[in-house]
Amino acid sequence: MSSSTSGEGSHLTVLVKDDEEDVNPFADPSLTAANVYDVVPRGAPVSPRPRQREEEEKPRDPYAPPGNLSGLFSFGGGNVAAFSSHVHLEDETGVLGEGTIDDAVLDSKRRELDKKEAELRVREDAYDEISATIERRPNWPSCRPVLYHDIRAEIAEENRAMVQTAYMTWLGTAFGYSLNAVVMTLIFWSGLGAGIGDWFFACLFAVAGVPISFQTWYRVLYNAGKRRQSGMFTSAIYIRFFMHFGFHLAMVVWMLASIPVVGSMCAGIITTMLVFSKEDGSWGEFVGFLSFLNVLVWGVIGFASVYVGGAALTRFRTGGGPADVRRGVRFSGALIH
Repeated sequence: MSSSTSGEGSHLTVLVKDDEEDVNPFADPSLTAANVYDVVPRGAPVSPRPRQREEEEKPRDPYAPPGNLSGLFSFGGGNVAAFSSHVHLEDETGVLGEGTIDDAVLDSKRRELDKKEAELRVREDAYDEISATIERRPNWPSCRPVLYHDIRAEIAEENRAMVQTAYMTWLGTAFGYSLNAVVMTLIFWSGLGAGIGDWFFACLFAVAGVPISFQTWYRVLYNAGKRRQSGMFTSAIYIRFFMHFGFHLAMVVWMLASIPVVGSMCAGIITTMLVFSKEDGSWGEFVGFLSFLNVLVWGVIGFASVYVGGAALTRFRTGGGPADVRRGVRFSGALIH
């Protein structure tokens, strides 16, 4: 280190480093604002060396290898080997690249993902169902409203024709049950072959069959038609509809056939033939005509029911129903295991 002094009345001290670069004298912590003018002439411009701007520390990438990578990727094999031995990307199965993942682990992960996906679908479908069943003012039936029923407002456009046909089919079914009870009452009181048991069951079908058919298959299909998105919950609604609708179809065949002993409470084909064979006078002909009309009504109901069932089956298939059923089976198996 060396120093020199010049000037009168003031002196200037210059610090020179022999073997290193110049050092900023203001970096010395011993120099303060009080003694700066002891080394700098008064009135002389002071232009301290600007300090370098410290770079802001950037957040470190967790996937980046630690340390400085300069020189590691040179053509020397040692650096590459050092880098590869320094960086380890690990997961639950071990170090990637040093072995193969066990198939059992992959199957376990796949089953876990399937289980979570099924749970998420169930929650989404339940949320959609709750959103779709917002409480409204009852408007059906018009004589004494007990529930809200509006196909145009609630049913999705692509399902509206199917639900409208199902509604007309249910109305025909309700009319058929009522007409069958009336015909069997006339046959019983006219002595044309029906007993008191036949009359009782015919009335029971009219009283119980109308609300049961409404709740078991029509209302279920109505709720399925309100859903605009397919899913496991929608597929479950369609499956429930098919189960109840199968009993409805069997009942239609029973009402049409009116097999003696087991179906004598139905004014179907065989009952109509028996009435015409025993009729005597215009009253018998009138009762026989009503019985024949009942056969026609149930025939129309049968054709309409086949159309509704086919439309619902098509909607179930195009909406991914079979895949949802398989997914539900896998979900049930995952819950069991």
